[in-house]
Amino acid sequence: MRPSLLLCCVALVSILVQRTFAQSLPSSTSVGVRFMNAALNLPSADIFLDGKKVSGSLGYTRITPYQALPSGSHRIRVRPSGQTQLWVAKTFLLPPGARYTVALLGVGGQPTLSVFALPLDTGTADKARLSLFNFLPHVGSMDVLEPDFLGAAVKKGLTYSSAASRTFIPRPQRLKVVSSGKATSLLSVPRFVPVANHAYSVFLLGQKSSSGLIAVQVEDR
Repeated sequence: MRPSLLLCCVALVSILVQRTFAQSLPSSTSVGVRFMNAALNLPSADIFLDGKKVSGSLGYTRITPYQALPSGSHRIRVRPSGQTQLWVAKTFLLPPGARYTVALLGVGGQPTLSVFALPLDTGTADKARLSLFNFLPHVGSMDVLEPDFLGAAVKKGLTYSSAASRTFIPRPQRLKVVSSGKATSLLSVPRFVPVANHAYSVFLLGQKSSSGLIAVQVEDR
């Protein structure tokens, strides 16, 4: 599904919403894995997992659905879409009991691969789960706040190429992203209404100096 552009918050800031659906849920002996292209100023990518192409022409800000894999070591290779040139290849050990986001990162040149582990659960009977990813190069540490609730901090000190996850009592969410310790908003995520026992991811992407800042909001099922 192609993302829809919902709101332009400030100059050069946009919000994208995607919904991803797991092909099958991970079990105690398997893991859920999805892939995201968060590499700036590069063409779309072809993703290969254990020698098999699992995503073609994955463009910047795009994310695949979760797929279930056996836990253990997996080899991931990434090429420019439709080419034989190898950008990056890496083997990851993926222990059971988690869901993983494998992200292509970088700003032009030679991209890198990083893996981020999230809890397997999608919340509880009375709580939802929110995961935050800072893929904003050259911006530094971020604070994510709830301006509708006295500026309460969802997460402070979220550095580049890192992620954080928490459960919370569902309530309408409108998130504000600022440089750590600052008050000026860099990016606002439009209000959304979470549901208990559902998981949501917000990816912070873009480049402050040129292409603008982008929030990609995903409901994970």
